[in-house]
Amino acid sequence: MRLENVWLRYHRRGPWVLRETDVRIGPGEVAVVLGRNGVGKSTLLQVAAGVLRPTRGRVVDRPAAVGWVPERFPADQPFTVAHYLAAMGGMAGLAAPTARVAGTVARLRADGHQILRVRAGGGAAPGEPGAGGPAREAAR
Repeated sequence: MRLENVWLRYHRRGPWVLRETDVRIGPGEVAVVLGRNGVGKSTLLQVAAGVLRPTRGRVVDRPAAVGWVPERFPADQPFTVAHYLAAMGGMAGLAAPTARVAGTVARLRADGHQILRVRAGGGAAPGEPGAGGPAREAAR
């Protein structure tokens, strides 16, 4: 995958977050991005993963699947933690990830807890038990 002369800003007249950025990652290579807070590391990874489109430049030869660990879990997604873990296990090549996740949940004695979908920003989704309450109640 190559990022060629990638520029990105979040708003039309906003500051450039990425400028003249060139990156090449070969097949099977693992990249680690290091830097101070606010220099564009997360933005760069989101462009590489296809979550954001560059304002200028292009991403070439992006594989069908790009592994990326966001710094915040996207809580407004329509899946449970168990579904997410099973999907990640499958992508990592684990045999029977759904059964392994179910076993782990049972071993932690968490299988009796109600599974809620949580909105971004906290709280249960409308219509879910605990809706309107604090995020910690929705996550119970």
